[in-house]
Amino acid sequence: MGLSETGLSLHRLIINDDQKLAQQVPELDLIVGGHSHTYLPKGLKQGNTWIVQAGYRGEFLGRVDLTWNPESKKIVSAQAQLLEVNPEAGMDATIQSQIEPYRKKFEAELGVPIFEAKRTIIGQRNQAGTLELPLGNLICDALRSETKTEIAFFNTGGLRSSLAQGIVKKRDLLEAFPFRNLVAIGTLTGSQIISLLNDGLRGGNFAGGVLQVSGLSYSIKNGKIDQVLMSGRPIVLNKTYSFSTNSYVVAAGDKLKTMKQAKNVKTGPQTVDAILIQFGKKNKVLDASIEGRIILSDSTVP
Repeated sequence: MGLSETGLSLHRLIINDDQKLAQQVPELDLIVGGHSHTYLPKGLKQGNTWIVQAGYRGEFLGRVDLTWNPESKKIVSAQAQLLEVNPEAGMDATIQSQIEPYRKKFEAELGVPIFEAKRTIIGQRNQAGTLELPLGNLICDALRSETKTEIAFFNTGGLRSSLAQGIVKKRDLLEAFPFRNLVAIGTLTGSQIISLLNDGLRGGNFAGGVLQVSGLSYSIKNGKIDQVLMSGRPIVLNKTYSFSTNSYVVAAGDKLKTMKQAKNVKTGPQTVDAILIQFGKKNKVLDASIEGRIILSDSTVP
């Protein structure tokens, strides 16, 4: 469940977090947590419960030593620590020999070149300094093109890495889109689209629900949608538009509750990465940049 207001995301507000769990279930000795990516070098104690996390992206290995009293049948002490992972030190020869057969086995599938990226296509919000992400633009353009819909949405939290300049292989796409979400289509009215975009903003608590888009642009003021444009004109509130997205978004994930109002919804059978592979092979060379699809008019992205 994670820890509230901690970790790399300063705006992560978790109502039911690990500390609340420890308070309500004091019988728990240890919670090995995640989700909020919290760096806890020595753990955190809540009542009689130890809470541990190991940060983000495999930079640390977490270790907890618990001392057990067999007579009282209780844990009498706990020590938590984070061990820094140091790639510069090289690989362990024994582990490398165990990995190598699997690497060779899957290289034939994962090493397949898909398309060429003219420049690095940023997909991580902590690297872009803006709510709009080039990789978000690319995947939304691919979805809209391949499904022949008028607009496309993609949740920012579904973008997990960037694509480096040069030849992009299947491995790179699976790292960027690891969830294997299915492609989904449906229809929404203009007013519902504005409501959906507002769902993603969470009143200015910008997180993974912020929607990347294609076929429209939107501006934000005071944490809310200020304007939505299609082809330079305001979206028509009572008009119905076709959209494409992923199965997580269409199921109202990331608190995108307005998506429950969508009609004519169809999900699958293709996955998101398969659509991008199809789009990439067709176009061969792809480029993506910041285009002003998401404009934050009154503040900067934290």
